[in-house]
Amino acid sequence: MSSKLHQGWSLIELIVAAAIIALLITLVFPAYTFVKARMNFAACTGNLKSIHAGLSVYLQDHAMVWPQPPGDLREMADAEEDKLSVWWFETLQPYQVTRKTWLCPGDRDGHEHDQEDTRTFLSSYGVTLFDETPSNAYRWFQPWVIESGQNHGRAQGPNLIMPDGEVRQGIGIDIAPPQ
Repeated sequence: MSSKLHQGWSLIELIVAAAIIALLITLVFPAYTFVKARMNFAACTGNLKSIHAGLSVYLQDHAMVWPQPPGDLREMADAEEDKLSVWWFETLQPYQVTRKTWLCPGDRDGHEHDQEDTRTFLSSYGVTLFDETPSNAYRWFQPWVIESGQNHGRAQGPNLIMPDGEVRQGIGIDIAPPQ
């Protein structure tokens, strides 16, 4: 009895294996983009919560008075937005709000300018400016920090964080205090 030794793969077997691999890749790729988008959203939410924590501790350290940028930055032009971003970064840096925290992972424009040189710092988030009245940041239940752009591609609008620490999506938010 002679036994036939298998000397390799036939052309049909190779084509079937390639087709199965191609099918698996086409099934996995959309899942990868979905998972990556969810990871970016989760990191953005974490960034907003870190900024909120820094602002909360700042308020406790400063008799509940909101950080007040210098007068020239309060009436800034859009061209000087980076100076205000640098000011917020420097103000909250002692409260463990790092440079990376100010950039949303989904913000491609912000990461193009992500350098260690703080003079050209751009932020993915805009901080609401309140007056010097103590506890004013809590009084009107307005967002403290708003994502500057729709970095997550959702129709609901940009992420924002409320005084109670809740992260919401921007369009159509109810700014009345919760009951």
